[in-house]
Amino acid sequence: MSHDLIKTWRARLPDIESLKDKISSGIRDALENVPHIDRISSRLKTEASFLRKATRVKGYRDPFKDIEDQIGCRVIVFFKSDIQVVEDSILRFFRKVERKYMKPESVSEFAYESHHLNLIIPPQMRPDNAFHIELLPEVFEVQIRTILMHAYAEPQHDLVYKADGDIPLSIKRRLAWIAASCWGADREYDEIRSMLE
Repeated sequence: MSHDLIKTWRARLPDIESLKDKISSGIRDALENVPHIDRISSRLKTEASFLRKATRVKGYRDPFKDIEDQIGCRVIVFFKSDIQVVEDSILRFFRKVERKYMKPESVSEFAYESHHLNLIIPPQMRPDNAFHIELLPEVFEVQIRTILMHAYAEPQHDLVYKADGDIPLSIKRRLAWIAASCWGADREYDEIRSMLE
């Protein structure tokens, strides 16, 4: 099973790369006149990450079509209030499947935050001459974060994801302190922006 998944993943790689480039271009077009964007990036899920999700998560009848984040775009904005502006601009160009706000479960908790949109890939973006057209995903993911959300999320993911075993409580508390600092700074920037405008 794993061998077949890898073989198919590699065979369709040129087609999915082409699709990713078209989606990225479409997101850039949708946000062309939106201010306060630090950067827009796109990526393909890695082969290892795809294989892990396809074999460990139940419910995927066809992982090549059903896994939503095979193609991902990320939009980093200056201010928290810019997130809604970016979402609204993207949703004028793409149809939404799902909107998620990833946040800590408890009000007394500080951790990863990000706004996620799962969007339908428009038919005109699908490669006309794709050899594996039936194996291309139907949905892609957009993550929208502030610079400070991103500044917390990326190093935290790198440290925690690669850690062996349980993370000591003292380190979890320090990571929470960093997250709280970023959370507070985001709100201060929005307040100051509002006051100056």
